[in-house]
Amino acid sequence: MIDFNLTNDIIYQNIAKYRTNQSLEEEKIIAQLCEAAREISDIDVNSENALENLREKYKLFILPTLPPETAEFNRNTVRDIFSPHNYAERAMLCSLIAERLHEKGFRSEQLLGEYTPGGKKISYVKSGLSDNAFASFAKVIKKAAAEYADSFEAACEAVYYENCGACILPCETDDGGTLFRIRSLIKKYDLKKTAVCSIPTGGNTTEFALLRRSLELRSDSDTIEIDIVPDELQNLSAIINAAAVFGLSAGRVSAQPESFSESGRAYDLRFSGSSRSIRILLLYMSLEFPRFVTTGIFKAGQTDFIK
Repeated sequence: MIDFNLTNDIIYQNIAKYRTNQSLEEEKIIAQLCEAAREISDIDVNSENALENLREKYKLFILPTLPPETAEFNRNTVRDIFSPHNYAERAMLCSLIAERLHEKGFRSEQLLGEYTPGGKKISYVKSGLSDNAFASFAKVIKKAAAEYADSFEAACEAVYYENCGACILPCETDDGGTLFRIRSLIKKYDLKKTAVCSIPTGGNTTEFALLRRSLELRSDSDTIEIDIVPDELQNLSAIINAAAVFGLSAGRVSAQPESFSESGRAYDLRFSGSSRSIRILLLYMSLEFPRFVTTGIFKAGQTDFIK
């Protein structure tokens, strides 16, 4: 007869031993990734070509050119270590690179371009709901002035041609539905979400966005939205998993109509987490998926950070 308690004790000891061994192996891998991050991030961060140089060094590391005499086993080993679907190591490497670059004075915020908040005038189509949205944003925008537009497109044009600093548009319903006509206008005029607020509509709510021509990553930013046309769905999964490694949770993953992209179906992703995690994701996307577009950065559900 088997002594169940004795058997369990052996199992527990074995699990603890395997976990210890696994932990040691993971530490060794991280140590090697740290060394790789040090080599890759050894660039002049003040150079105009800093990002291009970083991308080139990153690409050479994860996709090395191997000598013809390299054994097939070694070729497969290198290929498998940084396979596009092996998100864990690639995400960890990008995270370590981001931290090293941050120490050297490179800011992932630079990947967003120059932030130009514009004037105090806010364009929107007047209605009871949009008036409430304006009142919500105006509480924290000193000397905000309403500029009424005849249509949603006219409101976007006012920002695009710099007649107004921002515009307000309804973007989503509370059941997660995206207003595709609005989204197409935002894409057409290359506007960015800098704040959102939810306005009650009877028993439902509608999310309104404050849109500008540029974005700013602040210390209290906790939400990022990106658009991407992945080469394959596995890449979409890799992005979501990598974001989780950085401490971000996926709040929305929605496919957009084919008409939004000539090269395939576009996806709209929303992630929530810390400003630091967003900073790392920006670098990761810039290295792994440089064709992505950042469509919004803001503090979800609050507008108290807007200048």
